[in-house]
Amino acid sequence: MKRTLFIFSLCLTSGVFAEGSLREAIDNGDFVTAQKMVKNGEAEEIYCGTISAKNAVDIYGKIFKAAPEASFEACPSQFSFGYANKICADAKQATTCMNVLHFLQKEGMAGNLIGIQAFDAAAKIALKNKAYLKPISVKVDTVVWQDCKKSEQKKCLDSCREWAQLRLEDASIDSTTRLQVEAQKAQCEIKPAKQVAKKITVKKPSDFQAELERVALEGYWKSPMSISTQWLTTLIDLHKIKGIADSSLPDLKYVKSWATKNAVAHTPVPGGELFRFCAAWNDSVNAILDSVGISARCPVFGKLEDSRDGKVYRTKEIAGKNWMVQNLDFELPESSDCYDRDLDKCKTYGRLYTWEAAQVACPESWHLATDAEWTLLENEAGGASLAATKLRANGSDDFAFSATFGGYFNQNRIFTIVGEGAYFWTEVKDDDKRSFAKSMFSDGESVDRISVDKNFGLSVRCVQN
Repeated sequence: MKRTLFIFSLCLTSGVFAEGSLREAIDNGDFVTAQKMVKNGEAEEIYCGTISAKNAVDIYGKIFKAAPEASFEACPSQFSFGYANKICADAKQATTCMNVLHFLQKEGMAGNLIGIQAFDAAAKIALKNKAYLKPISVKVDTVVWQDCKKSEQKKCLDSCREWAQLRLEDASIDSTTRLQVEAQKAQCEIKPAKQVAKKITVKKPSDFQAELERVALEGYWKSPMSISTQWLTTLIDLHKIKGIADSSLPDLKYVKSWATKNAVAHTPVPGGELFRFCAAWNDSVNAILDSVGISARCPVFGKLEDSRDGKVYRTKEIAGKNWMVQNLDFELPESSDCYDRDLDKCKTYGRLYTWEAAQVACPESWHLATDAEWTLLENEAGGASLAATKLRANGSDDFAFSATFGGYFNQNRIFTIVGEGAYFWTEVKDDDKRSFAKSMFSDGESVDRISVDKNFGLSVRCVQN
């Protein structure tokens, strides 16, 4: 998505600005000219188009530093991927740093492993920035034990015994609390004390630290299972630096709590959080689900090894068909490509194929998912108008289909909307130049049938013959 923001406060008037020339230079890949224009004050806007983060930093580096908020608003992707570490090291930029972390978290939750890695790196730098982490002092009401005067010791002892008896009769207290009550009662027998209401000052984490913990945990629990391990690595990294999230790392008590709250029959397996539990424990999770009467089960994946290049894919039976639940990543020279020709993007989103290439791209005994098979899948997920919410990686992902948003390239090999749009070829032609595809968006509900130029590059999902 192309976004621009006029920032007249940054303009230098020494140059003559020709409207549109900066855009033209950037869109044509003439980054040397664009860099000179910005340096000479001949640009009245920040415009990034679809250029890489590195090129954006090369062109706008000084502006990114001088006006980070405006730069992020104009070029959120390039700024976040290219400038996150520097902005999170700046003591005065807590707000922009957090905006960047939110952006990278969303990228990661959509299946972009590079987004998670960038989040990890920036978060670790932020947690070393003392300006972001200054604790907040808060006055709180509490009760403390205070030694009694000699004249009131008998009354205090009776009161302490009564308090202890009531607490120990409470079946809801845990064993640790029970031991603490018994210890306090024993102390009262030696030296009578009474409870006194008191205001005390406590330190709580800064708002920045609290929000960072929330965002990191949300990334873990709400991302597709396939990338949960990467998020867990990030949580562990943050804990090592600042104790972030340790008590919130996944444990079976949390699973049981979740399962009990959702003790209804789910068919198929509910996605989202359950997939994270399954990734960590699987059989233990199934036992807990049994104990609270939930019919759901951890998803069972098959495995497909492509004999042509040795790559391995997860597979899963959905609606009576055995689907590949990852995008295909088999290279067909000239007729397929990684997004932005970046091999790391292929690892995350698979390759993009022209329509002709898509017809022959799947491994032996597998074929390009047909229009009819997509319809069966959509119906299983509640109908085309709502299916995307259950099929996309950042939705509930009820079937572990984990649709990721690999974008597309057009007939001129210009790449666009990675992380936002998912497009999958079918076998059906529209006319001599166009064929039908299925599409869904990262924030959308529906799976749509659209007509696309055959020379465009879209993702491929395969189904077993």
